[in-house]
Amino acid sequence: MGDLETRKWHTFYPVYINAKKTQSEGRRVSKPKAVDNPTLNDITAALRKLTLQFKEEPNKAYSRDFTLRGRVKVRLIDENKTPYVATIKNKKQLLLEVAKLIQAVKKTQPAASSQNTGGKKKRNK
Repeated sequence: MGDLETRKWHTFYPVYINAKKTQSEGRRVSKPKAVDNPTLNDITAALRKLTLQFKEEPNKAYSRDFTLRGRVKVRLIDENKTPYVATIKNKKQLLLEVAKLIQAVKKTQPAASSQNTGGKKKRNK
């Protein structure tokens, strides 16, 4: 896929659905529907589940904060202006659907902090 082909696709930065960011920092969905610190891998996994065509660009930086790396270009409609997924017709619906899928996955996974306490084990004497 060349750059000319993906130029008209929708750009999706993880900050768009990050609950830790404010709207002025780039969040585009409401806090209750957003996800805490979504990764590029979380987003691409959700897009695979939605069977959407996308291109991952891990070295691209977000314009408002150049320390935030990674974005995804997503194709929502075909040449005939028909959506690939009937329930996702625009970028806002895409952001909400991806955030919902990531939230569902994160709820089913145990918290990382509860798996390993990192402290010393006490010995029984």
